[in-house]
Amino acid sequence: MSGMSTATAEELGKTADAAGLERIIAIGDPSLVTAFSLGLERARIELMPPAIEALVLKHFDNPQVGAAMRRMPPRYQTRALFDRRYAVAKAAYRSNDPVFEEILRTDQPGIDEALLQIASRFPPRMSEANSAIAFVGRRKHPGAVEPLFAELDSSFANNAMYSVPFSLLLDYESPEIWRRVGTVLDRLERDKGISEQALSSYRRQLNAQLSDPEGYLARKRGAGTRAEFARKRQALNPLANSANAARSEPRKYVEEQAKYLAAVEALAAEFHADDIDYTIAGQYSELGVFARFQAHDAALAIRFLEKGAKGRAALGQIALADTYELELRDKPAAIRAYQAALDTASQSTPGITPYSIAGQAQNEFWKGWFAAEIAYLKTGQPFRGRIPEAAITGFWSVLPLWYNNGAAAVPGWPAVRRSVVISASPAYSGVGLNPRGTQAPDWSSIGNVYAATSMTDVPQKLAALPASRLTLFATLKHISAMNDPALILKELARQDPSGYWTSIILGTVAFHEAHGRDGALADGVADALPGMAAPGRPNALARAADQYLKRRELRPVDNK
Repeated sequence: MSGMSTATAEELGKTADAAGLERIIAIGDPSLVTAFSLGLERARIELMPPAIEALVLKHFDNPQVGAAMRRMPPRYQTRALFDRRYAVAKAAYRSNDPVFEEILRTDQPGIDEALLQIASRFPPRMSEANSAIAFVGRRKHPGAVEPLFAELDSSFANNAMYSVPFSLLLDYESPEIWRRVGTVLDRLERDKGISEQALSSYRRQLNAQLSDPEGYLARKRGAGTRAEFARKRQALNPLANSANAARSEPRKYVEEQAKYLAAVEALAAEFHADDIDYTIAGQYSELGVFARFQAHDAALAIRFLEKGAKGRAALGQIALADTYELELRDKPAAIRAYQAALDTASQSTPGITPYSIAGQAQNEFWKGWFAAEIAYLKTGQPFRGRIPEAAITGFWSVLPLWYNNGAAAVPGWPAVRRSVVISASPAYSGVGLNPRGTQAPDWSSIGNVYAATSMTDVPQKLAALPASRLTLFATLKHISAMNDPALILKELARQDPSGYWTSIILGTVAFHEAHGRDGALADGVADALPGMAAPGRPNALARAADQYLKRRELRPVDNK
């Protein structure tokens, strides 16, 4: 038994094999449990199967594998496991104890009051809501209202454009609560405690609800609550388990998962709740991606992606347009799909925002790309226009967020994560990722990632993958590390024929080559493009950028 590999453990996780997990527990190697968990995650197993949960509870305190068992990503379903974690949380003496994250990984009802009683023990998070209060608030429990108001002022610190307490309070079905939020905004305006831009954004969302409270509530309310839906959905777990067991047989999995989602969709029709419908749209989108990339059936994929796109799921809309454009070569259908995505991204009404909030950098990127792609499909002319800095920032912000979607599309592709935690840099705060963190990378650490991504067989392996922006999310690091500018340009052209993404990628490389390559360390672009650490001045990636921009008659700005 001790000879089990992590790859085998991961495959066992993809099928939620409880007997396989018992073998791993007997071996006592936590890395194998972690690999099993990765398999669960990559198989998108969201609810913890009862047999797996029973093992987590049984080996909760196992000195060898207990911690790894408790970290398993699927949402647990039993009060017994909640009570076990609750006891640990009450006794925890470290604010960073993993239990404070693990205990919230559930949908089960009846735990809100208990969580509010220990909310003060949860670790404080700068400019963010207490995670226990936010959890209870998302479930619209009355007990979370006053704690959310207590955190409302601080959530607007530094003119933040998004406030968790604000959004959660507006999600309660109570005009009285909304008017109280308006009173807080009035006070902040009088005291100059919030910028005009942030205030305008929050006012717009609030006024959309206060202008017609009954109409808003009528659209929002369903026949029950999300907790009731989750409870009823548990009866469908046998269908979900049947689908998960067939994961290794792609076409059978698609068939079984489609049966499960059809049953979930029928159940959701009883509730008329946007958030439930949106979740199901996301699941249909994931099934469509699986059908295209794993079952290798684009026509079958369209059936599920259409459902996801209709439900406004970003993955469904993008994968649908991408499939029509790059696999089925159906320009009219691709144009319609991109236009639907652009319409969704351009909506100004409050509620579900799959492409971020209007005015945010990510939203600017999505809208800019959708419009450019429509123009390319209509005219056949590749992109060679101006890309605003906000859209460029948005692209580099979207890239890591969508990595998992790309990895799910091409699961056999070697995963290469960030080299280090990246710190923010005021000098480059508008250029790239600028994620939170404490440790900045250096060229040595980026060089290590480059060494792991620059294998000589990368061009052949890339050529075997389907052309898709989802593929590009997962493979961009390897593309950047190829040692031939022609190969870099060829692969980017295959995955991004309009060139909008390529213009951002290579334009950013050119910007940093001209203004100091260390800026790419500060804003995270070097970590996203380890080919920037390749030998040579200019190296292959820099030469590819120079050639591309000259061909398109493009250039990066001289000054930001």
